[in-house]
Amino acid sequence: MRIEIDGQAWDKGFEDGEQGVPLCPCPYALGTTESLSWVSGYIEGKAARKGYSANRQKARSAAEPYAVPLRFTAPGSAAELPPEGGVNIGRR
Repeated sequence: MRIEIDGQAWDKGFEDGEQGVPLCPCPYALGTTESLSWVSGYIEGKAARKGYSANRQKARSAAEPYAVPLRFTAPGSAAELPPEGGVNIGRR
């Protein structure tokens, strides 16, 4: 699945999350690419503020959206997943 991310909105969200700005004042309309990008960046910035490693994306102009692979910010979580086939989750 490919998700389009607006680089400027993502960077703004990262900065807001890293600085501890409340999540509520998202500067973009709900449901837009910019809103999704800002929230995604905000989550990464908040994780960075709490001490998790985060890789900031190079900013691109709003006219140049780009796909960003989803990253794990929790230490070691990606390494624990099997390379293919997913994870078996027990049901109740």
